[in-house]
Amino acid sequence: MSEEKLIDILHQLKVEELEWDEVNVDQLVDSMINNIQTIEVSEREKTVIPILIEIIHKHMSDESLEALALRCVKEDHLYSDIGDTESSNKITRAFSMLILKELLNRDAKDVFMSNPTFDRVRKEVLLYIDLEQDYRSYNVELGWVNSITYSIDAIHEMIKNTRLDPNLHTEMFQTLVNKMFTFQNQYQFDEEEHTVDAIQELLKKGFSEKKLIDFFARVPAFLERQKEKLNPFQYWNLYKNCKQLLMTMYVKMDLEKTNPLLFTEVKNCLTKL
Repeated sequence: MSEEKLIDILHQLKVEELEWDEVNVDQLVDSMINNIQTIEVSEREKTVIPILIEIIHKHMSDESLEALALRCVKEDHLYSDIGDTESSNKITRAFSMLILKELLNRDAKDVFMSNPTFDRVRKEVLLYIDLEQDYRSYNVELGWVNSITYSIDAIHEMIKNTRLDPNLHTEMFQTLVNKMFTFQNQYQFDEEEHTVDAIQELLKKGFSEKKLIDFFARVPAFLERQKEKLNPFQYWNLYKNCKQLLMTMYVKMDLEKTNPLLFTEVKNCLTKL
């Protein structure tokens, strides 16, 4: 399907000139993926993505949803030009992760993935967030391509899922904080809030509060060691990312009056910083 025909169909669906039973949703999604890099930014954000999310949650069969998950984790989708920080392939990677985030949200509420597919998606999401070095969140040419936030949200959705093995919680936590504690970029679009939400979900699922206390107790010493290794700009990025995560945790726990021991350690850590 051409890009022009795709956009025309989506507009008709949007204004209800077309009924859902008049279109082939699998074909629509296929065309969205194939054309995503060339679709104009405002069309992508105001038309393509909202309709795609509706399709995932309301109009696709379980078989099609699972096939879509497996397609998105392929090398030419989630890993398209991975390691590059300048090309428009970031759009493809971000779009693939956005789809996976929505699929995982759907699966947490209404299981459709087989266990092998869920495990494959879990591994690929964690690998992707480790490998992604392009921290662009928004620019005029690409629009919103915040694949880091999408990845954090995807991990959050996996944590919610009742079939996630609790033995994997430590890996989830480590992946989250590794991505937040970076010197390559200073986060600006509430990435730390999404991360704290995922960490709090881990706690609700029984993740050891002591492990978190021990981790945050080591943060001040960790920053001191990094200060000796990094240039001033790199260290400032790392420091601000760490501090922002801690401040967000402090505020959320203070408002919710949860985990008093962890709250005290986070407060101590902030004081030392």
